[in-house]
Amino acid sequence: MSRFQNKVAVVAGAEHPLGAALCTRLAGFGATVVAIGVDDLALRALASRHPSKIEPLAMHSGWRDILRLLKDAWEEQPVNIYIDVLPLMEGTARGQRPDTFARSTGLTAALKDGMVAGRTLGVITIPEPKDSKEDSTNRTGYEALLQRFSTENKPVRMLGVGLPQHNRDWTREQLVSATDTILMLCHPVSRGVKSGMVIDWALELR
Repeated sequence: MSRFQNKVAVVAGAEHPLGAALCTRLAGFGATVVAIGVDDLALRALASRHPSKIEPLAMHSGWRDILRLLKDAWEEQPVNIYIDVLPLMEGTARGQRPDTFARSTGLTAALKDGMVAGRTLGVITIPEPKDSKEDSTNRTGYEALLQRFSTENKPVRMLGVGLPQHNRDWTREQLVSATDTILMLCHPVSRGVKSGMVIDWALELR
């Protein structure tokens, strides 16, 4: 039996190719998945693959109000798995969102009590700097978010995975490789990996 069966998983950035692949695989393993993103149509199409297992939640206009409602409604219901792919959507043509970092920060704050209750095993994708100073700054910000959340919210175990931010055309092999890595880190077998670590997987995906 899958260790993901009957677990509650939250995947942010679910309309990204990697986010969609993670939602589909987790649902296939028997997890209940909350697929969070900004594109209603893409989220509904994703949920239609496993309608009893994937619940879409769009955060577009008024997303800060949505986060407040989510915090109040979720309270301490356990979150067992948390995966944030939103950082990879920054700077892409379809996902250009200057407030992506604020959304990531807001989501972790809104679900914090549920993560503590569920002893979450989680992953935040860390955008790999290309060349620009802006890319490097983005990575530093997400690494700081990872470290702060890991330190302040034990027994949550949160890790970072460095991935290419500007890869728009993910191959099947790349998606399988990246999802395998992320799901392994969200599996109890990886509990020995220290919270706050960043694993750089980007070189495998070039």
